[in-house]
Amino acid sequence: MPKITRPNSRTSKKSASPASSSSAQQKNDKPTPLAIYLDLSQRPLQVLIFLLPLLILYELGTLLFLSSQGMREIVLARLMLTQLLDAFGAAGFHLPPVLLCVVLLCWHAVYKPKPQMPKGSFSGNVMLGMSIESFLWAIPLVILGSILSQGLSGSGGNLLPFVQSAQSGSSPSELGIMARLTLSIGAGLYEELVFRWVLIALIHFICADLLKTGEHWAYAIAIVLSSIAFAFYHNLRIGPGADLSIPLFITYTLGGAYFALLFVLRGFGIVVATHATYDIIALALLTR
Repeated sequence: MPKITRPNSRTSKKSASPASSSSAQQKNDKPTPLAIYLDLSQRPLQVLIFLLPLLILYELGTLLFLSSQGMREIVLARLMLTQLLDAFGAAGFHLPPVLLCVVLLCWHAVYKPKPQMPKGSFSGNVMLGMSIESFLWAIPLVILGSILSQGLSGSGGNLLPFVQSAQSGSSPSELGIMARLTLSIGAGLYEELVFRWVLIALIHFICADLLKTGEHWAYAIAIVLSSIAFAFYHNLRIGPGADLSIPLFITYTLGGAYFALLFVLRGFGIVVATHATYDIIALALLTR
């Protein structure tokens, strides 16, 4: 007959140990408040609600403060998106913000949070944290921008705003304060949409999925190329008829690289608010 063994107290303790260690591991895997914030702040619904006031303010601002004699002074990136949607007729002008909302909502519909993270997709506390974080991220850029602008002007010059108006030859400093604030918000929204969300995603797809360069190389190439494109998107001439300014090119490329890194590390919502915050500060200082 086969030998029958009865479990003693020692073996029962050993058999119970994997379950207890598993529950202990689950407790240890409980995310920290910081990890929860970092995760929630990049979820599509959280980003949409965070950016919705900026979208509304910019669209209203273009009607109230950027319209004169039948012309609208808008951010060039916004115009680029509108031109892509010209096939939809006159309504195409209003499609970029609608399209952005629809994309975020579709992303939210298919988004699946990590198992250890909360199921909710929106938090008011996270909204406040994102606002504070965006302001804090803008501070190093203000310091860098002030150093670079002083080098360009030779004497404590104004900060260079990362805003490119659709009207060639026009300067944001020639506009009223509300118009400048509106352009700042629009630059944060639509320049980040074009050069970070769309361009970085496209370059990353080509490098990682088609060329098989690997994730790290794909992001590195996307950051470099999108930063260069961001620089050439801006006016790189100091004065009419002047040659391209290498210092201006370097300044805008560094700014683009800063935004690109922030986008990769912290997501679309944070980089939009950081960009808008910096431009608001820079354009407010233009009047000095």
